Amino acid sequence: MYWKDLFDWENYSLPLVLRAAQFLFAFIAFLTTTKLNSAGAGVFGLIVSLVVAVYAAGYFVLVSKLNKVKLTAKTKLIAEAVVCVALLLALIVVASSNHVFDLSKSAGNACCVFLGFGIVAQLVLLKITYFDEYVYEKSTQGPAQTPVAEV
Repeated sequence: MYWKDLFDWENYSLPLVLRAAQFLFAFIAFLTTTKLNSAGAGVFGLIVSLVVAVYAAGYFVLVSKLNKVKLTAKTKLIAEAVVCVALLLALIVVASSNHVFDLSKSAGNACCVFLGFGIVAQLVLLKITYFDEYVYEKSTQGPAQTPVAEV
């Protein structure tokens, strides 16, 4: 048995790959922000990156692979938008903090880069959720049809 057999590689789709990338980017941002702990912006980046990493891992396992949680498209869309806004706020706060770059320029730059990568992955996930799930769910729900009465 190979390590590839432990995973169902044939059923991986773009959202699952992006979810794994999102976890990786958030985890790397988390590791880089540990150097920036004494700055308030660094702590905020640390908390956001940790929450996004846990969200990505939990979503991957519970929603995508184990199907333990069933979410409507609207709920997914709201969650994706909230994560996207949180990542954007963390990037803005970390990038605009002088104290972060006084502590460690390389850690500040790496944190900003990986938060930016996380935003790109999240925007693609938001687009996929909106067009592939939310619009489809709304189009299939349509108005109720009344049966035609035969006279």
